[in-house]
Amino acid sequence: MSEQPLAHLVFLRRSSVLLVKRPEADWRQLQDEYDEYMTSLGPWPEADICEYFSIEYGPDDRR
Repeated sequence: MSEQPLAHLVFLRRSSVLLVKRPEADWRQLQDEYDEYMTSLGPWPEADICEYFSIEYGPDDRR
């Protein structure tokens, strides 16, 4: 069984969200790399990222 790839969600001040596919990075490294860094989640597998967006934004982004 192969390992699932992991990624971070990085939230920026200008209302942007980045998907960063560097699971070895911690929040301090991400904060140093992105000037407008607010917070990050992860590293998570793809299924958890999809679940987060489904819960947070719903199936059609009406929230």
